[in-house]
Amino acid sequence: MNTCPPSSVLSSSTSWSGPIGLMVESEQNLDEKKQQEQHQQHLDEARQTRRSWARSKRISVFNANETRMRVAFCELALNF
Repeated sequence: MNTCPPSSVLSSSTSWSGPIGLMVESEQNLDEKKQQEQHQQHLDEARQTRRSWARSKRISVFNANETRMRVAFCELALNF
């Protein structure tokens, strides 16, 4: 029984190597996949940086608001 796909099924970016039936990806495909993985990693790092910045911004705004509220409370308490 032949387990190899017909040649019309194979894309132009694949090649056959070794014993019949083993498909090996071309070096170009491996390079493209590596570039895509690196690009995705870069996007993930950028997203994490934006999240960290946003979290820091929320914390600083919260702290500033808390400080304003404490000052206002102290001023209010001093006026009584």
